[in-house]
Amino acid sequence: EMDVDTIGVTSNILPIRVIYYSYDEEGYLVETRGLPEEDPWGFVDAALLAVQEYAFEPALLISDENPEGLPTPVRMQWSVGFVIEEEEYERIADETDYQVEENDESLENSDEIVTQELPVNFDGVLIERGSRSTLASFFVELTPTSCLQEEEENQEISCDPVVTVSDENGYFFFAGVPAGEWTIQINETGYESFSTEESIAFGTRLEVRYLIEGTSRDAFRSSTVATAPPREATRHEISMTEIARIPGTNNDALRVVQNLPGVSRSSFGGGDVIIRGSAPEDTLFFVNDMYIPLMYHFGGLRAVIPTELLSGVTFYPGAYGAEYGRAMGGIVEAEINTPRAEVVSGFIDSNLIDSSIFIEAPITENISFQAHARRSYIDAILRPIAKSTDLQLTTAPRYWDWQFKLQGDLPRGSRWNLFYYASDDLFDLVLDDEDMDPAFRGGLRLQTRFQAVQGELITPINENTENSFRLQYSVPHFNFSMGSEIYFDIDVIQYSIRDTITHQLSPNIELRTGVDVLYEDVSVAIRSPMPPQEGQEDDNAFDSDEFLEIDVEGNGILPAAFLSLDLKPVEELMIIPGVRVDHFQRVDQTSFDLRLAIRYQITEPLLLKLGSGSFHQMPTYDQTDDSFGNPELGLQEAIHYTGGLEYAFTEFLSGQFELFYKDLNDRISGTTETRINEDGNRVPAIYSNDGEGRVYGAEFLFRHSLANNFFGWIAYTLSRSERLDAGETQWRLFDYDQTHIFTAIASYDLPKRWTIGARWRYVSGNPFTPISGSVFDTDYEVYLPIYAEANSGRQDPFHQLDLRIDKKWVYDYWRLNAYLDVQNVYNRANQESVNYSYDYSETAPIRGLPIFPSLGLRGSF
Repeated sequence: EMDVDTIGVTSNILPIRVIYYSYDEEGYLVETRGLPEEDPWGFVDAALLAVQEYAFEPALLISDENPEGLPTPVRMQWSVGFVIEEEEYERIADETDYQVEENDESLENSDEIVTQELPVNFDGVLIERGSRSTLASFFVELTPTSCLQEEEENQEISCDPVVTVSDENGYFFFAGVPAGEWTIQINETGYESFSTEESIAFGTRLEVRYLIEGTSRDAFRSSTVATAPPREATRHEISMTEIARIPGTNNDALRVVQNLPGVSRSSFGGGDVIIRGSAPEDTLFFVNDMYIPLMYHFGGLRAVIPTELLSGVTFYPGAYGAEYGRAMGGIVEAEINTPRAEVVSGFIDSNLIDSSIFIEAPITENISFQAHARRSYIDAILRPIAKSTDLQLTTAPRYWDWQFKLQGDLPRGSRWNLFYYASDDLFDLVLDDEDMDPAFRGGLRLQTRFQAVQGELITPINENTENSFRLQYSVPHFNFSMGSEIYFDIDVIQYSIRDTITHQLSPNIELRTGVDVLYEDVSVAIRSPMPPQEGQEDDNAFDSDEFLEIDVEGNGILPAAFLSLDLKPVEELMIIPGVRVDHFQRVDQTSFDLRLAIRYQITEPLLLKLGSGSFHQMPTYDQTDDSFGNPELGLQEAIHYTGGLEYAFTEFLSGQFELFYKDLNDRISGTTETRINEDGNRVPAIYSNDGEGRVYGAEFLFRHSLANNFFGWIAYTLSRSERLDAGETQWRLFDYDQTHIFTAIASYDLPKRWTIGARWRYVSGNPFTPISGSVFDTDYEVYLPIYAEANSGRQDPFHQLDLRIDKKWVYDYWRLNAYLDVQNVYNRANQESVNYSYDYSETAPIRGLPIFPSLGLRGSF
């Protein structure tokens, strides 16, 4: 299968199947079909090289306006055939095969290259300069230097170059090259033109190593990733090359998601991902289709999976397929890349926040690995500051993360991998101020950590069917304490299994079905005042006798099954219906969710997309606790509706416009009702499923893909997110409602390997509940606030400019990158919250981070 553009050039060439013919004992022709990866003789590689050289007359789109036809790009299938007319055999060569008499003038004075049956006397290896990667399928041209010189003098001469192609290890060779001066030329897309001269002496063999420099400015390893066609109404994919150019993210792929349409900004640049008006806990993160309990280090400063381990990030803001469930918001999917199997490579990176080291290498011909470790040193910077103040930092903020992946190939196209990843964050602050509330005295400690290991086995069953089996074991731990009175400690053991079968029923129908099972064993110990729910304010005034305590252990299994179809009744139309069934053991309820996505190519550049589906989510453990919540709570439901258009203005320039609506039903909300507890007593219900919600808006994305030294996008979201609490009649704003979200990103490659980029953001301020007055509590001698209507106030708008400058030096066998990433360039004092005086009579804004530069160096080999 290949694409042919408007001038007849082929691209995106993909082998689909191999068909072999042979004769049986009775002389009848027998056909055998196989997968491309099952070809042991090299026919697929030869066919790919051949097709790359094809040139077609472009396809013509005939219409009333263009009766003669308008050139248009098409995707088509093409067959390449080979006929073996002789049997292959081996023999042991003797020395006479490679002996050439020195007086053989016919060979020495020949102006033509002799056949490859003569001994190899000129060979070498092609390597990418700076990365040491071998370069496969590169065309190497060999031409007598005298011919090129005479051509420059406008003298007629016929000197056609002889061409060979490097193999998968970058190796190339020529046989029987006559003695003399020769010019070697290599011209490949994405690489600098290479030309050099070599002198070949009679009776000798010349071995060379050529370093070819790439034109990409990407500091990271670039790779080609085959992605499946979109199966959702809305899906955003971000390449690693683009991620490395976005300012304000420190090359963090998973933080880039926060710059896409529909994603609200979290306070203080935190790690919350708020998608289309849903709460942060309504969005799930996946690594290789497996749930990850924690995606960001505290503060959202870094993701726990480094960019260098990723082949891509996919973001589903809503109406996604049946493969995903247990969430009412969006999905963020990170895919781990494949370790390089041809050479040892890696890097060391150090900046003002953290340092990391990465290495990958082959172990055997079929097995390779990659490993990464990173540690922050914010604690080392803050410790001297703490010594000059009253702060006693036992452990200032610091984080670790480390990952290891082992991957290998099996017979008949099967492949496996084993991936281990872990994260550990710790912040420990001692506070012994005598004037401090005794409940807080003693300090503050926050620790989050997890370890996870996952295995994957992908097995082609036949040419039309493939099975993917994944298993993950993870151990998350969350601990928080404030003084001696407040703490929570959560330990979880999780087992995840996902098995997916993909079957091509016909050329126009593909079926995907499977199971998705999650088992949890949870231990929870909490002592805390009742936490405020969404829409409520925390006044921080409480009595230690009113604390609620939880000390429970439990387990539960969440099995699910899903089925989805890709239907193409006509070439321009794709219909993707799906169904997912989930059982939630803890609340003993089963959900049945229908999903549907439609993609219709109205014209070649214009695409219509529609999507809808129902989604269910379970209450959290504290919400269903008998003393801390309501064990009678049930599932929450969200119904997504989305529709929009995509238009490709050019090959690199595209635009998207979407409308979306979310209907939130059975939302968990605070209530004044009562219930009968396990002991038969009537107690406050605390929560109920009587809340409602609605979210609606429009998204716009204008994007220029990386081409012509430029990359960037403009994203704008106009939305409104409202909630109706239990027992209320008036809709109110959601805590994270942000009416306007605007992001502009641009990056440009300058000469001499300089790259400069900028990001500017404007976001409406978050709603908050103002305090209109206070009363004095004589029992506890504190002022108690009097609140206005929930979320009737709004903070000041946020806007910020970030800049990034990169400089790259390329040496023969390694590269050096220097980068400066400056956040909040014009030092905007953005409001993040409101601070009140002790009696609530005066207010002052709590400001966000000032200008923050991050300077770093990276050496890669």
